[in-house]
Amino acid sequence: MKASSALVPAVLVMLLTAAMGLEDQRTEGPSGSPKASGESQGAVTVANFSSEKNVAAGDEFRKWMQEHGWEAMLGDPAYFFISDSALDMVAKSGPVFRKRAWYAVFNRDKLRHGIENQVLLNITPADFGLDLDRYPTIAFQMEPVALPGKGADMRDPKRNDTCFCLMVSFDSQWHEYKGARFQESVGYVWADQKWDQPVGTDPDYAAFLRYIPIGYGEKGLNESHEVRRDVKRDWQLAFPEYGDKPVPKVIRVGLMIDSNSVDSVSHSRLNWVRFEQEKRHGPAPSLRQPSR
Repeated sequence: MKASSALVPAVLVMLLTAAMGLEDQRTEGPSGSPKASGESQGAVTVANFSSEKNVAAGDEFRKWMQEHGWEAMLGDPAYFFISDSALDMVAKSGPVFRKRAWYAVFNRDKLRHGIENQVLLNITPADFGLDLDRYPTIAFQMEPVALPGKGADMRDPKRNDTCFCLMVSFDSQWHEYKGARFQESVGYVWADQKWDQPVGTDPDYAAFLRYIPIGYGEKGLNESHEVRRDVKRDWQLAFPEYGDKPVPKVIRVGLMIDSNSVDSVSHSRLNWVRFEQEKRHGPAPSLRQPSR
């Protein structure tokens, strides 16, 4: 890895701290439900694009994010857009990435906030707190469009790119890493190749970030996939060191996509994300009212 690109994982460390390690005060509704969330029909919707109008990439999408309370914790979603009832997440080289060596020396803040092919979004409110005893299942509909390729592998620090990662963070133990503090998270990823284990880790972040693949490779590209996962079970699978201790609450949900390590293009689509209480039919209530 070139010295200029080797600085980018350090940026990820700093930004993940902000995204998943803020010791904010979370208020809850009755019985530990997320504040201001609907509870009818047994689900809590985090994001749903079925009724969203098309939103162009660039400033128009950044404005949409601001109106909906989303926050870019790492990078710039410069090529994200909304079309045909789905969020298109695109990570590819842009002006900041192409000048990353210069920014790494003279403007690190611009590098970490402006890089176009390593993006992490927080899509839940600051006071979000969800009790998995009430909503144990995370469900989402996604479509992988373009893999980063070039040997990308989330388990390899030098090639850790993916076209899709839905990250769930827990109110659990803090971890110190290179002067930063992190909370433990499970990332649901579409992997470039099949893994021989149900859980993968990048050695740099293994103490606090574990990956669970929801699909592999080119089979299934450009097809819609509806995924349901038992988050409590996945927590126990990803963090077996906790044994039979109670599963902590979910405090944050994020979206991540990157292609910076292998310098390519990755692309996926997301239709909706929700936590479910039980099998249900029809649309789930939104976490927040859309801003128009």
